[in-house]
Amino acid sequence: MHNIAKTFFPILLLLFAAVVTAQNGKNNVGNAQRIWLDSEIGHQGDYQWKMIKAGDATDPGEKISLSNYATANWMPAIVPGTVLNSLVYNQKYPEPYYGINNKIESKLIPDISETGRDFYTYWFRTDFTVPQSFKGKTVWLQLDGINYRAEVWVNGNLLSTMNGMFIQDYIDVTDFVKIGGKNGLAIKVYPVDVPGSAKPKSWGAAGEFHNGGNGNIGLNTTMLMTVGWDFKNYVLGTMFYRYISENLCSYINNGEIEAGTPDFDYAEMPDDEAEEARDGLVEEKGFFILPSELFCNVLKRADNDENLNETLESVFRHIEESAKGSTSEGQFAGLFDDYDVNSNKLGSTVSKRNEKLVKLLKGVADMNLGEVKQHDIDAFGDAYEYLMTMYASNAGKSGGEFFTPADVSELLTRLGTVGKKEINKVYDPACGSGSLLLKAEKVLGRDAVRNGFFGQEINITTYNLCRINMFLHDIEFDKFNIACEDTLINPQHWDDEPFELIVSNPPYSIKWEGDGNPLLINDPRFAPAGVLAPKSKADMAFIMHSLSWLASNGTAAIVCFPGIMYRGGAERKIRKYLVENNFIDCVVQLPSNLFFGTSIATCIMVMKKNKSDSTTLFIDATSECIKVTNNNKLTPENISRIVDTFAERKEIAHFSHLADITEITENDFNLSVSTYVEAEDTREKIDIQKLNAEIAEIVLREEELRAAIDAIIEEIEVGE
Repeated sequence: MHNIAKTFFPILLLLFAAVVTAQNGKNNVGNAQRIWLDSEIGHQGDYQWKMIKAGDATDPGEKISLSNYATANWMPAIVPGTVLNSLVYNQKYPEPYYGINNKIESKLIPDISETGRDFYTYWFRTDFTVPQSFKGKTVWLQLDGINYRAEVWVNGNLLSTMNGMFIQDYIDVTDFVKIGGKNGLAIKVYPVDVPGSAKPKSWGAAGEFHNGGNGNIGLNTTMLMTVGWDFKNYVLGTMFYRYISENLCSYINNGEIEAGTPDFDYAEMPDDEAEEARDGLVEEKGFFILPSELFCNVLKRADNDENLNETLESVFRHIEESAKGSTSEGQFAGLFDDYDVNSNKLGSTVSKRNEKLVKLLKGVADMNLGEVKQHDIDAFGDAYEYLMTMYASNAGKSGGEFFTPADVSELLTRLGTVGKKEINKVYDPACGSGSLLLKAEKVLGRDAVRNGFFGQEINITTYNLCRINMFLHDIEFDKFNIACEDTLINPQHWDDEPFELIVSNPPYSIKWEGDGNPLLINDPRFAPAGVLAPKSKADMAFIMHSLSWLASNGTAAIVCFPGIMYRGGAERKIRKYLVENNFIDCVVQLPSNLFFGTSIATCIMVMKKNKSDSTTLFIDATSECIKVTNNNKLTPENISRIVDTFAERKEIAHFSHLADITEITENDFNLSVSTYVEAEDTREKIDIQKLNAEIAEIVLREEELRAAIDAIIEEIEVGE
């Protein structure tokens, strides 16, 4: 799959000079057309970022942003990161993770409401080189997540001003950078305009930076965050367009071949003749495309089509409209909404946008995805997953949402299908791009998911990508049902539940209505526990929703934030309900740093409604991984060990423990794996007797030295 991506990317996007997290400390990360400007400190990147308080800078942006600008008196800076990240690194302030260092209570970290905004206004700068190979191409600078205001300077030119919370920016710097030479990049960042309150706020888990409000304004005044590959929608949308075009052609041509017309080619058929088959094809395939609007034919005309943007817009509209009024309407409606052919991201003029669109079509056409008629369709799905992984690996978190890596998806699905050769339906209440749903097909086999794939996703863009993913994995329109709504407030699959397999990686600790909505406590999904998940943390709400919709013979495997396993309050009450009703089958503690964008060590909760016994298995898998670039990864051997231990429900020293309800109750319904599985002592064994002898020798030597020094001093004093 790596080769597929390399074939395409050089054609599409020229350069992203972005403030992002590199995966291996090198710029290209397998893609010579994109550069990540990570700082060497903090991220093992290739760039020397420096910072200085704006009030201490003696020069204007025009000079600071020139290459080779002298920064000897500047501090090192962590990029991506925050002003406070770097100030802590430079030992200006203590780490503000716990109560003793709370900036309001201790006064150790100045509050912006007292210092004013200028106190947290800083310059960040670095130098970068644009390779000679970029000559003749458009060069983009992409930034993501600037908070709160910023000025972006390149080689003495103010190219952008930004204002708002976590604002993205795409800057065409082609005319302002030196190809093959060194360039200066300087970003002046400002904190929020609103004064901070005097109300303290707890910090939560180590490593978290809270941003704004409740007395914490000014701590995270500037977030130069990781960016994603924002052109993914164009690439994936074009792949989808190519796929359904080839899929329809192959279907029609095969039918004609079987009918005795071996030389028939739908792509060469006149549109008016093809119209006669529209209704039948929509019923059978769910959509219709005229021959002239097929990917291959639009591609042939692309170089000479001055209105290519309008052509594509019309084609996509016609594809969606072809499904209206049919059973497939819901699967096709709005699929191309994120494919904006008139976006400035493609170019500042129509001609420039069309140039990009031509390259886009040709790039996807050149991708070695096989022939549909040769049943090599998995290549489309595999390419999609590869590209989504690439996007996620260069993206930061948004509202606690993280892309689920393939190895974690594999583990979830295998845990959920132990002892099963087929299932009725698979469901994901927060399905994202749909990768977890499709993993069931890969693990069990193409025909082993009898009644289809069901999911719900609140983000409209991700919802569209999920549906595209289904098609690219050759899931027919009548075999999946993906909805776009808030699962917790407005679930869309009441008529489809229960589900035999539920797999999910719901967003960590997002806010929800909770007890702010008086109707929810009577909702049949949440009512049995007698309490709702906290409004600030919806994790347990997803757990209760999944349990409610789980079939009596089913299994749910859900990625969880570790805090829900031990926090008190409403979450403890929900855990008590789950334990006392014997729903929790297993808790797996995973290694840290498995997910792109977060280093948090996650857990998996496995639930069943009809368990064979009343025990809960705890597995400590924190060491079951290998390090790959900046992330950890589960190997097939790691996954098999976890799954085998789960299936056999066996006790292994320092790895797994079977606890009954009594033991869990005695631990106050704490479900943290560390409570039940004793960690192996890997510390170096110390010979106490030998250590004591060494200490005695040191003490004796110190006494001898002290006596010698005293004697010398005495002689000196006598001499006086």
